[in-house]
Amino acid sequence: TATITATVTAGTNYSYATDSVSYRLTVSAAAPAYTAPTANTLTYTGDTQALVTAGTATNGTMYYVVGENDETAPTDGWSDAIPTGEDAGNYSVWYKVVGDTGYSNVEAAYVKVTIAKATVTVPTAVSGLTYTGSVQTGVAAGTGYTIDGNTGTDAGSYTAVATLATGYAWSDGTTTAKSISWSIGKASVTVTADDSTKAYGADDPTFT
Repeated sequence: TATITATVTAGTNYSYATDSVSYRLTVSAAAPAYTAPTANTLTYTGDTQALVTAGTATNGTMYYVVGENDETAPTDGWSDAIPTGEDAGNYSVWYKVVGDTGYSNVEAAYVKVTIAKATVTVPTAVSGLTYTGSVQTGVAAGTGYTIDGNTGTDAGSYTAVATLATGYAWSDGTTTAKSISWSIGKASVTVTADDSTKAYGADDPTFT
């Protein structure tokens, strides 16, 4: 805001009721130009990922923060660095622009971002297992889940249980543990008798 004063000097033929007039000149702050950040399409990887593609600001600086919700902008934690996330789930990424000198600020707004769960195929039983006397694996381990009850030695039926790790979902859209039945078949035994002879009244020979 500035004050401008105009002063009038009386002439030969004129006089003035007042010899000066003041005016107040107010210059309003200009709004900075900006483009909002955009949500990235993300799937859980186990590593941190940038949640948004950066916005831009002319005559100001854009700041970001991950909020607890999409109703109230956080009061602290703001940074010009792009926020990141690791866990699968929903994030509220808030942004605002702080104007340079002579420019106004842009009020905080938010972008909703989702890190989707990574999908994993439900493991299946190994077929055709036959008793060998050694430990055998009936359902293979894999990425994205833990598995119990998937090994055995004796012939018979077994049940393995596959439980998802954090950040994963089954390819059928479910997230509960899966039970997988598998078995070890009995080994076949072949018996072959050797022919033998003996004289009448003699002792029996040893049979093999």
